[in-house]
Parts: sequence; C-alpha cells; structure tokens
Amino acid sequence: INMITTEHFLDRPYRIPNIEETKDLQAFIDYHEAKLLRAMFGTTLYNLFVAGIGAATPEQKWVDLRDGKVYSYNSTNYNFPGLIEVLKAYIYAKWLKENEDKVTNSGVMRNTVDKSEHVGGWERYVAAYNVFSSMAGNIDRQENTFYGFMYANWEDYVTNLSDWIFCYPHNDPEFENQLGI
Repeated sequence: INMITTEHFLDRPYRIPNIEETKDLQAFIDYHEAKLLRAMFGTTLYNLFVAGIGAATPEQKWVDLRDGKVYSYNSTNYNFPGLIEVLKAYIYAKWLKENEDKVTNSGVMRNTVDKSEHVGGWERYVAAYNVFSSMAGNIDRQENTFYGFMYANWEDYVTNLSDWIFCYPHNDPEFENQLGI
C-alpha cells in the first residue's frame, strides 16, 4: 500500500543518511510495511485495510487507523498516533539492524571511516524498536497503542473479535535492550 516512503526518513529522529544513494530503500520499506501490517492485522483484516485505505475516498475508520485518533477505553481517553508513526519507528529500527554490515563478494564487511570510530547502531536500533513496541502495545499495554485502539474499536473493523488476531510474533512486540535479551 506504500503508506511509508523514503520521504519519511529525511528528518530526525528517523533520519537515514544518503537516501539518494540507497537504491533499495523503497523496496525495503514496502517489504517491511506489508510484513508488519500482516502481522499486526492478520490476513483478513490486512486485506480489508489495504482495500479500504486504497479506495478513492477511504472510509473514516481506515483513515483513523492510518493517521491516528483519540479513543476511549474504560472511560479514559487515549491517543493512538496512527500506523504511519508505528511503521516509521519499526522500519527505521529494521534498517539500522540490517545495515550494520554488508554482504560482499569477499564476505560480510563493516564500513570504516578515516578519523572516526565505528560504534554500531545498536543503541539507535533499540531506541527505535522500543518506540515501535510502545506504540504497538499488547494485551497488557493498551494505553495509546494500536492494540488498545483496535480493542476499543474492534466492532468497527471486524464482525467478531476472534476474527482479529494480533499476530505479531508471539502476539507481543516486547521491548529490546542492548544485550539482546
């Protein structure tokens, strides 16, 4: 559906340098956007979302998912920032993790720069992934999250709550740390 483009990565906090030299970034974005949305929605709801948001005039419920909306849960208002924000953090984290090194004809290499020390992007990866995780949410983290928004509004998106399966691996995008545990 291409909600996210390279334009989303021109400024901080998700700036990817030298975008103009990166030939495969949009393909990378498209792949991870579809993969994450399928995991978060499940196949049925993913297909409904793609068709709905791709319509000439999308229904407001699909726009709310894409752009975010205030929702009420247990008589308290929360703000879901929208799938674009969730996707930006996730894709940026994946880009950092997958571009730490490069596979070449000579094997796996890490770039070096004169008068600089390579420190790796692990801290930035963890920070971006944890922003994604905090916006995605889970059964225990419903405040200001995708999960909370969907749970509070499930009747707008599915006819039976069991039709929506929060399919992210292990149903919970847990936080990460620099130790990888």
